[in-house]
Amino acid sequence: MDISCCLIQTDTLKMQFAGANNPCWILREGKITELKADKRAVTASLDEGSTLFNLKEFQLQKNDMLFLFTDGFADQFGGPRGKKFMYSRLEKLLITSAVMDPGAQKQFLLKDLEEWKGSLDQVDDVCLIGIRI
Repeated sequence: MDISCCLIQTDTLKMQFAGANNPCWILREGKITELKADKRAVTASLDEGSTLFNLKEFQLQKNDMLFLFTDGFADQFGGPRGKKFMYSRLEKLLITSAVMDPGAQKQFLLKDLEEWKGSLDQVDDVCLIGIRI
């Protein structure tokens, strides 16, 4: 099982993040900063002798956008050659759509994913959470 968790102190905009395989992306002024997740599943932490997940801290600013997501978007097969969508394509879409209001951004992302997928089956859950500070 994979997960991303973040805690934001609303008075200081200080964020803490921990992730199991899924990172957190912060979009600021057209550039994405990635807070890397630990490369292990949540279930690995249940094994005797395992360590806790690493906690990352980041100072947010007003108008930053946070993105937490599963691998379903990037792993979706489609396009003209039936290839994976890939994280680099998702990153470009998020940067392009950052100026949109949340409803328009959602529709933009869903439309692009559906066009990419075409007639192929959806291979996994697709979850993407965007938070504007």
